[in-house]
Amino acid sequence: MELPREIVVPTRLNEDEAQRLDKARRANGLTRSAYVRMALLEKLTREDAAAAPPPPAPAIVNGSPLVATDSPLQPC
Repeated sequence: MELPREIVVPTRLNEDEAQRLDKARRANGLTRSAYVRMALLEKLTREDAAAAPPPPAPAIVNGSPLVATDSPLQPC
């Protein structure tokens, strides 16, 4: 898999995200920049998960799905 040459990181949060960050920041006494970094990372993670392709369908062998088992030998 080839990585993109340029990664664009959003630098603005919508109003709901900003309010959530301010509440959490005040409750924990941490800096705003730490919470902004955390929120942007969460947002990118959600977007990456949403953009991921669906898992592959099971292989079909002789009209039935191929199922993995723990046993190396299968009865006929």
